[in-house]
Amino acid sequence: MTDIHTHILSNIDDGPKTENDSLLLLKALEADGITRVVSTSHFYSANKQLEEFVAKRDERLETIKRLIEENNINIRVYAGAEVNIHKIMLNYESLKPICFEGTNNILLEIPYELGDFEDNSDLIYKIMSYYNVTPIIAHIDRYDFLFKNEKNVTYLKEMGCVIQVDADCFDSLFMRARIIKMIKKDLIDVVASDCHNLEKRKPNLKKAYSLIEKKAGVDAVARLRQNASSLV
Repeated sequence: MTDIHTHILSNIDDGPKTENDSLLLLKALEADGITRVVSTSHFYSANKQLEEFVAKRDERLETIKRLIEENNINIRVYAGAEVNIHKIMLNYESLKPICFEGTNNILLEIPYELGDFEDNSDLIYKIMSYYNVTPIIAHIDRYDFLFKNEKNVTYLKEMGCVIQVDADCFDSLFMRARIIKMIKKDLIDVVASDCHNLEKRKPNLKKAYSLIEKKAGVDAVARLRQNASSLV
């Protein structure tokens, strides 16, 4: 399986604190059946220089690759970022350094202090059109204006966005029912773990896909898994 939203780099965001924490998380991902991972450390464009973030991320990625090789872990890691959107992004020469490695796909996080959906969707559209990228909208299950408003999700999909939910949303019976309904309507494109640690935010894609299969069928799981694979 492919996990397109993970926080596995140590000492860069709210993910693993140490190299050993990263190693344990990698082993847990492997045990969950993951063979391809996009490393999507948080990038807050409003308060950090792009070049500074990329340099630090790439340094941590080299550490991850070394740990994988030394411990014979069957996972390939791709560079990426979880980018908190801000209008300052429109000043960048290119977004290629924070897209998924080798692609034009970029994981975008809508600020929790949303303000206005129309303003934010307009900014996403500008990012998309200025830089010829495909936005993947991170964990829409966390936002009432998306989770409880299918019209807004449809609007983003019609713009050309990819819609992602976190695997742990299926742990809630209420959220599971609503997300399954959205999956059946083809409003959800990809499920990812958004793993940060082995306590409250651990790798859990296998469990999520099992629950989806029971409620929406094997074809739904196949579509979601293929979508995740195609983004890398």
